[in-house]
Amino acid sequence: MTITEQTLEIKNVDSKGRISLGSSHAGKRYAVREQPDGSTLLTPVIVMPETTAHVTQDRISALLAPIENLQTNWDGNGSLAPKPAMLQYAREFLGILTGAAVASGLGVTNPLVSIDHRGYITLEWWHNSRSLTVYIAGNNAIEYLKAWRTDITADMEDGSITLLSDVISLLKWLLDEGQG
Repeated sequence: MTITEQTLEIKNVDSKGRISLGSSHAGKRYAVREQPDGSTLLTPVIVMPETTAHVTQDRISALLAPIENLQTNWDGNGSLAPKPAMLQYAREFLGILTGAAVASGLGVTNPLVSIDHRGYITLEWWHNSRSLTVYIAGNNAIEYLKAWRTDITADMEDGSITLLSDVISLLKWLLDEGQG
């Protein structure tokens, strides 16, 4: 998404380093990530009790464990292993996805986790006749492919995931929660 596709609003930082996002954001929590280009990315987060956090961390660790220690040529065909930064990005994405599913009341199953020849991480879910594949690429890009029915020319859609609302929309689509 480029700035020309978004509503651009200039905000001033006060003397204590704060920015007001407006009343629609009141009471929400955000993860703050400094980007390599100097920009700051705010991602809405859900905070869970410390006593239950290990359940999510352990589940995500278990999902990624089979691919974490792979080395280049893991398949005998010269395929690349996933880079540590990519594994961390996958871990963060799965955490955000889990939080979004819980907050939205969506019962999402664990994905099938694999890697391709480039070392990109692939997460796949199936529900009835729908499938959702998420690709975590080397440049911290997250792409998706939705498929339904059998016509691969008419029954597929792809795109990029850039916002938490994208994750929620994809989960609702997968679970057929009132979306076509």
